[in-house]
Amino acid sequence: MSAFGFLSRVHSPRTRVTARLGAAAAGLLIVAGCGASSSAPTATPKTGSVDQLPVASPGTTPSFSPAQLAGLSLPSSCSKTANDVIAFSNSYTGNAFRQTMIKTWQDEAEAAQAAGCIKGYKILNTAENTATEQIAQIQSLLLTGVKAIDIDSASPTALNGVIEQACSQGITVVVFDSLASTKCEYDLGDDIPVISTEMAQGMAQLMGGQGNMMIVRGLVGTETELPKYQAQLDVLKNYPNIKVVATVTGQSSEAIAESAVAAELPSLPQIDGVLTAGGGDSMGVVAAYQNAHMTVPPVALDNSGQALQFWSQSIPSGYKTVSIGAQPGVASAAFWETLDLLNGAKGIPKLMQAPPIPITPDSISQWEAVTPASNIATYLYTLAETNQLIQANYGGGPLPLPPVPTSAP
Repeated sequence: MSAFGFLSRVHSPRTRVTARLGAAAAGLLIVAGCGASSSAPTATPKTGSVDQLPVASPGTTPSFSPAQLAGLSLPSSCSKTANDVIAFSNSYTGNAFRQTMIKTWQDEAEAAQAAGCIKGYKILNTAENTATEQIAQIQSLLLTGVKAIDIDSASPTALNGVIEQACSQGITVVVFDSLASTKCEYDLGDDIPVISTEMAQGMAQLMGGQGNMMIVRGLVGTETELPKYQAQLDVLKNYPNIKVVATVTGQSSEAIAESAVAAELPSLPQIDGVLTAGGGDSMGVVAAYQNAHMTVPPVALDNSGQALQFWSQSIPSGYKTVSIGAQPGVASAAFWETLDLLNGAKGIPKLMQAPPIPITPDSISQWEAVTPASNIATYLYTLAETNQLIQANYGGGPLPLPPVPTSAP
């Protein structure tokens, strides 16, 4: 079936269903705060931004007092959704990040279906981040009786009309990764300024605060791209001896980034560091240098399996770089958040953050072992871990940082 079409399949139970659901398979989910109450406050509509929340130390689970979680109530079973169908509308399929993301969302939908928490699911993809095509696909979903739609949006504004139409029909909408901007949607975003700031800061330090830099921009037009780019530029203001000599658009795609960088290399001076946008583009930059038989400078990596393999193999020769990125597994958290909402959750914030995944020389071997070459390093959120993330956002942080998984998603 074409990637443009929608997938609606019946799946057999998997051996890891119980592990993914935890207590949910037995009808017992986490209950946060002081319990459900008809007087519990509703979530405040988002204003388009949220304070950047701190991130907990790896391997630690933040705890919150009942007072901090007062007004937040998460359901005690998934019985209300046993006959429901949940859909996922994804705006782009052209990089490793989105491919990993689609798989993680589908994994959780399969687990929920096998456990009887939902009747089924549907996935609709557009290949080239085309808002008009995504709008048409969502409109088609509105005619199928789905109870909720998870969306990775092609535009921060273009989908607002169709999202509001869905909300007016009583359909729950959760937008994640690249967000839209209606008041009725629930948003789960990546902390893009933090990711880009840490990437740029790390690269500037590797360069010793001086030299020539190239910036490879991402999927221009999406909600996350401009803040990412601007955060990089803000860091570089503190390094007047670093000169940005080239800015190209790689569309967060390995192939497009390779082509864009290759076209520029003949006219450029020596490059001492490259900032990337993530999503799988970093190995395109590496390939452009390798194919030109040039020494690969420090390239900010994007946590892809292929990039981690390159870094691991290059460490013995003294290659140094940074690798940090959003986690495509946020799709799994979005799925469980949606299930919580359909089952009567109260107080879930309209705008939440998920932490990034930083990979260091100390942790690269662990991540490389569980990240296939075609994937992006990620963690597949269980229901319990999603509820911990919800609690952390509601309580003001810190956000729990998922541990390195023991197997590939």
